[in-house]
Amino acid sequence: MRHSGYERDKIVSALLKQFLPSAGGTAWAGEAALRRDIAAARLDGRTIAYLVASAGGELQLAHERSVG
Repeated sequence: MRHSGYERDKIVSALLKQFLPSAGGTAWAGEAALRRDIAAARLDGRTIAYLVASAGGELQLAHERSVG
């Protein structure tokens, strides 16, 4: 969310979007809040692995957008 190339509307995973702020980086409550939200969702290991992989892919795409 803090990356200059972050564009929420370009994120592919609907599940990942559930855990990201809807108003871009300005609504970001921080990593601790994200950890609480994920813990409260009681996701299984497979789903968490999917979220981690999706976030990594999205971070790479954000980087590509920011460098052109």
